[in-house]
Amino acid sequence: MSFLAPAAAVLALTLPAIVALYFLKIRRPTRIVPALHLWPNQIRDRQANVPWQRLRPSWLLFLQLLAAAVLVAAAVQPALPAGAALARHSIVLIDSSASMQATDVVPSRLDVAKRQANAIIDQLGPQDRMTVIAVGPVARIVASVTGDRDTLHRAVNGVTASNGAADLSAALAMAAGLVRAGDDARAYLFTDGIVQPLRASFAAGLPFPVEYHRVGTSGENVALTSLTVRTSAQSRAAYLHVQNFGQQSRSVSVEWRADSHLLDVRPLTLPAGQAQDLIFPVPGDATSVTAHIAASDIFALDDTATAVARTPRAFRVLLVTPGNVFLEQALRLRTDLQIDVIAPAAYRASAAYALTVFDQFSPGVLPDGPFVMVAPPAGSALAGGQPVGIGRVRAVDAGDPLLANVDLQDVHVARSQDLRNSAFGRPLISSRCWSASICTSPTCPCGLPSPSWSRT
Repeated sequence: MSFLAPAAAVLALTLPAIVALYFLKIRRPTRIVPALHLWPNQIRDRQANVPWQRLRPSWLLFLQLLAAAVLVAAAVQPALPAGAALARHSIVLIDSSASMQATDVVPSRLDVAKRQANAIIDQLGPQDRMTVIAVGPVARIVASVTGDRDTLHRAVNGVTASNGAADLSAALAMAAGLVRAGDDARAYLFTDGIVQPLRASFAAGLPFPVEYHRVGTSGENVALTSLTVRTSAQSRAAYLHVQNFGQQSRSVSVEWRADSHLLDVRPLTLPAGQAQDLIFPVPGDATSVTAHIAASDIFALDDTATAVARTPRAFRVLLVTPGNVFLEQALRLRTDLQIDVIAPAAYRASAAYALTVFDQFSPGVLPDGPFVMVAPPAGSALAGGQPVGIGRVRAVDAGDPLLANVDLQDVHVARSQDLRNSAFGRPLISSRCWSASICTSPTCPCGLPSPSWSRT
């Protein structure tokens, strides 16, 4: 139970005031009488008004206290929270972004969200149906329009947290596509704060209301947001960005390691909402560097960052091209690549190369090793479709390991082709107008069909 006007509880002071007034002695003028036993009622009345005596029963006092208690209870406006009745079609959206791994609630935010979603499943009636959507970097339906409670419980319990952000707009659009006009539907969003409160821009035009359920109690978190190794002619250094996302100042220790060997420990104090950049030296023979903060906060995923310090060896790359000198020069800018160039007619599959780059050429049998396909010819498995407009580039799955430390903000597309009809690989980078794919099958560890490449 909660109270809508708790400040009105001060009116409860009227209850002891009524009792105190009851105890007050009534003052009467003094009179001399021949015998007290002739006036027994007056004696009892006199005794009733002696302070600090035992409280005698009085219907008048009881009614006065009851009336005052009723008035105080009405003034504080008690209320019992109650959820709206379930619609015929309930849509449960569970935030599965990385922040749902936080442990400010036991055992984690995601587990609490799933427990609350399971409670709604238990309220389903015989004619009710439910859809469960996991809201991660890519929204996905884990249970579609069913009234089977066991199926719904398994679907909810099977939701796992990703390492990326949550795409709420895509999830709501997916949910809206499951509801017909006029259907009795309601959505329940369990999240730690994708939007709080739910902005009208998200809910506008939806064929159902959205009920927001906040999970999590704390936003205190210190994170390592980026780690970059840069090499100059004289030395190599690592640049670390540490940020305090909380509302309180935090003091942490930053541990710096190279190939698992501890090199440095630096104390760091960050005011609320502030960030700081640190520079660490990188040993010349180090292959990887790791930064770790002993933050002891609710979110451990961003307490450690690792970066490749140098390429252990030079990679042999085979460029198969009819004579694209611009592409060849672009590859030779990488000092860690040893480039061999041949014409398409001379191509033979070879395991001696760590990477094969096909320019305007597609072999009959794709190599087993990693390869890059640039401007594949028509009729090949990776050939693009019709030219389409230019769209904003975004990751299909922000938590995909293949896109770790890849920043797409500065990627600009001059021309593109529609790849939606291609059966090759899986989408990795996409936009509203086009998509690229990378195949992760054993026979094709890394194949990238380019939308369009220009020689200018």
